[in-house]
Amino acid sequence: MEAAPILRRVGRDRGDAVGPHGLRFASVHVSKRQSEIVAYARGTGPVWIPLDAGAARVRVDAAKGLDYLPASGEVRVEGERVEVALRLRRWNRLREQGWRAADAHLHYDRVDAAGDRDWLAMMDGGDIAHAQFMVLKGGMVPGVWARQFAYGPAGETSGDGRTIVAGEEYRDQLQGHLLLFGLREVIQPIMAGVRDAPRNYPLFPGVLDRARELGALAGVAHGGTLGRSPTVFLDALLGKLEFIEIANWVTGLWPLPNWYRLLNCGYVLAPTAGSDLPNNPWREPWQPFLGGGMRMYARTGGRIGSAAWNAAVKRGETFVTNGPSIDFEVDSAGPGGLVCLPEAGGEVKVRIRMRSPRELQVVELVQAGRVAVSSDVIERDGDVFSVALETRLPVHRSTWLAVRGHGREGVVPGGAEVAHTAAVRVLVGTDPIRSSADAEALLESLARQKDFYVENGSYASEDHRRQMASLFDLAADELRGRLAGRTLADPSACATQ
Repeated sequence: MEAAPILRRVGRDRGDAVGPHGLRFASVHVSKRQSEIVAYARGTGPVWIPLDAGAARVRVDAAKGLDYLPASGEVRVEGERVEVALRLRRWNRLREQGWRAADAHLHYDRVDAAGDRDWLAMMDGGDIAHAQFMVLKGGMVPGVWARQFAYGPAGETSGDGRTIVAGEEYRDQLQGHLLLFGLREVIQPIMAGVRDAPRNYPLFPGVLDRARELGALAGVAHGGTLGRSPTVFLDALLGKLEFIEIANWVTGLWPLPNWYRLLNCGYVLAPTAGSDLPNNPWREPWQPFLGGGMRMYARTGGRIGSAAWNAAVKRGETFVTNGPSIDFEVDSAGPGGLVCLPEAGGEVKVRIRMRSPRELQVVELVQAGRVAVSSDVIERDGDVFSVALETRLPVHRSTWLAVRGHGREGVVPGGAEVAHTAAVRVLVGTDPIRSSADAEALLESLARQKDFYVENGSYASEDHRRQMASLFDLAADELRGRLAGRTLADPSACATQ
């Protein structure tokens, strides 16, 4: 058994006496009055779990990430001490295939480098290889919280194949939420459009430009759905985003039309996910705490550190999940990959397999935002359920393909297990991926948002207001160029194959 499975506490809080080989962690979201207590084994010896006086039986649930089968044990309490030993085993081969699990959305204080020893132990317990910790403002307590002791390379810690990276969730009441991974310094005011920073400024394209100057991997949070008028389309069309977060919290995906519409117009963003802890910390016994609500996998080829992880995200080699794993290939290309067909088009071979220790329901092949084919034929091999799909798909115009699926309702708090891969692009000749209907919808959205920000944006000068309006005009011109075929996302993509 590998080190440090999570041991979930049962019963009332009896203090922090877990012994020298354990770690007790209390997660609290103050304003939402949400809390959860978990215990971790450091992997160096037994963990002590104090029991309520008079306890007659004890049940221990152990989990280590999503790639291990959970284990439970229940014994009668006789005397002052009872021992429970549990063995965990891995049910998939994602690690051997180069995938690394990440919780790419965490909000906890890291006050000094010495504390990272415990965070790395907790990551080991959740089988997380990469964690993004982000400072933010508002939402839980007044002012700034989830502070990091350093940013950039100084705020990055690695150990035993695991990496912690400091960053920022930049927010604006109108423009929405951004995720800035690994930047060298915090971009102020951290949260705009509020009482102590009343202007909707700086504009998100400028924030994203500054984040890149500071070495960050930059994207949009929460599916681009939060904020009074989120600017995910503007920011994506201007080429400022590298990813879109499509899942958080305990269950479910954020609404997908924003992402699908951008993909349909050739703007390819990698999907990411994270738990957004300390928000919504509740877990089922089989779920790990960190990344147990939602996590993502990036195919780094086994390499660790932010450089390798960022490169995998930029390539689009990711999938998000709260349980199932997905194998997905189009010809020989996986998530984030590219398939090149001649001018006349052709046929691609698609192979899909979704697996989970919990009961599955359906897997779907998504083409250009719509389900092309699906399967609900579930098989079981020992402790693991699977649903497979193989098909040949004719393709006569450039498009994209991805896989999503879900399990039975009620398996996780409030819903089902879900998973979604990044897109595979299938390019026909030199034709770009484009959709007239989606482009027109984007243009209409840009026009409405331009009017909204001109009328409702709070700016220190009229120059800033005009600046925002001109950005919407610039994005619309770029999209019209793509719609007319004057602009390709990557005109040399297939020429180099």
